[in-house]
Amino acid sequence: MGNDAESPELEKIIAPKFHKAVNQLIVDFKTLGDKAIFEKYNLVQIWGDFESYEEYDKENVLGFLILNILVREQYVMQLDWKENIRDFKQYMKSYWGKTKTKLVSFKVDNDQQYFAFVPKDCDVKNLYEIEIK
Repeated sequence: MGNDAESPELEKIIAPKFHKAVNQLIVDFKTLGDKAIFEKYNLVQIWGDFESYEEYDKENVLGFLILNILVREQYVMQLDWKENIRDFKQYMKSYWGKTKTKLVSFKVDNDQQYFAFVPKDCDVKNLYEIEIK
């Protein structure tokens, strides 16, 4: 993200390794049409078909799209609602080097759980419409 960051506050919660991909998604989201976004980011895996994506509330989709990019890049761990993070935490990687981190969760209204390590002093509470705890 750096000096040309589309959303500088996200630098606090997204490790530098992933800034370019997130920036590109934000730019694409602002400039491309729904069909182009759906195809470029292979959203069939999430919504099944374009019509389902079209019906999704676009006011509340950018954070979810970013979260899914971060899952694909293995920055965020996605678990089924019935799985316990304690069983998987050891497999998670921190991309923050020697910076002390804490585990946070992203609150999404679906049957999945999302977790990532962020700097311990991180005070960002939202990834666009997604609450971070």
